[in-house]
Amino acid sequence: MEFVSKIDRSKRRKQTGEDFTPRALVDMMLDKLPPEEFGKISNFLDPCAGNGNIIIPIIERKLAAGLSYIKALETTWALELMQDNVDEMKERIRMLILEKCPEANMDRVNKIINYNIACGDAFKWDFDNWRSTDYQQLELFG
Repeated sequence: MEFVSKIDRSKRRKQTGEDFTPRALVDMMLDKLPPEEFGKISNFLDPCAGNGNIIIPIIERKLAAGLSYIKALETTWALELMQDNVDEMKERIRMLILEKCPEANMDRVNKIINYNIACGDAFKWDFDNWRSTDYQQLELFG
């Protein structure tokens, strides 16, 4: 199932300098980890996640290694500066879970990804407490 982005990437690249990691490069990086690493209950974090090009294959590999969709999602974390990229990443994760785990409780899936996939600046983020340290953003979200 292929996700089609509604964002004009060429215009955006000129404005923000963002450039997403191609799948082939992601696979090369992830292939350097032992396959059994994805079956462990260990956390993965992408602090500059874009629209999920690294997070999606990590979740795929966790599922292929036998983790439940709940454990795969609960141990995958992503932070991204642009809200539209966060929204797209969450939708891609939902589509992946629906494809690979049709029995999934989507309310539970949404609860996990709405917490673990966040919009924020990695330079102003408290990773231990999973919240922004940007005081203006804290005032907006309480």
